[in-house]
Amino acid sequence: MVAAIFVAVIVGFAIAYMILPRSTAIPRPAMPPDEFASRALAALSGGDREAFLSHVDVCEFMSRMDQTGLTRRDYREADRTKRQQMEASHREYLADVLFVRANMRKRFTLVNSEIGENSASFRIKPWITYGKRSYRRILVENRRGQWRISGLASPDF
Repeated sequence: MVAAIFVAVIVGFAIAYMILPRSTAIPRPAMPPDEFASRALAALSGGDREAFLSHVDVCEFMSRMDQTGLTRRDYREADRTKRQQMEASHREYLADVLFVRANMRKRFTLVNSEIGENSASFRIKPWITYGKRSYRRILVENRRGQWRISGLASPDF
């Protein structure tokens, strides 16, 4: 008798689980993307490496900015330990490349924006120097309910 009641309860929970609607909506970030981008650019301008890098999705940023595709493949094939080592190495690289005199003490302003549900692109002035190029767009994406910088676009050749 107890076993039959137990089975009936389990079957009831299984049916309820299958019938109840499931929400696949991506969590909405608390901060609007333009405010997020402004804060990140203020951290870059002020030289606050930790604050700026906390706004960056390092894996996506490096994969997007690497023209060869090797970084994307390396991240895809890496195990957890190797991935953490790569992210730490790339964080240091980004700090060295982005925190240069050309990006410091500038007053970055958002000129134009294209905001979607899960991504946004902001045109900025003055441009961001990354390596030997200057970029006029910053790309952000909604990652698990938080905005993250995923790359730069529109280089000045």
